[in-house]
Amino acid sequence: MDFDVELKIYEDVITANKDDIFRAAAFGISGYSNLYRVMPRESFDEFKLIYYLGIAIERRLSHAGHAKTAQIHMFAMIGLMDEALRNRKVIKPLLTGAMTQLIRFNHFYKELGNTGCYLTYKCSSTAPKHACAA
Repeated sequence: MDFDVELKIYEDVITANKDDIFRAAAFGISGYSNLYRVMPRESFDEFKLIYYLGIAIERRLSHAGHAKTAQIHMFAMIGLMDEALRNRKVIKPLLTGAMTQLIRFNHFYKELGNTGCYLTYKCSSTAPKHACAA
């Protein structure tokens, strides 16, 4: 895989579809908030922003026929979710490994649906450190 080619594809798809990507992310956040009746007090948490923007980009890349670039993007999204956990002094290497395996074997949506990844990271960020080994 040529990194420069993948990066160019990534940039081109995002640049050409940025309005649709941001609308899809906003729609995802709004839909989640309405479904679960959770409204932000000040702003949306970083997990929602990373996840729904990440999913919107992944879907646009996949729709444009760039499955490998979309997969690479998903790994980066998980990295950002992990960083958001680290910012809260939570480190979950088993969670990271499980998520990357789901992406690698194309089982992410099958196993997690539309919100499972977000909910797992959000709950991991607020749960006591001893509550879950993952």
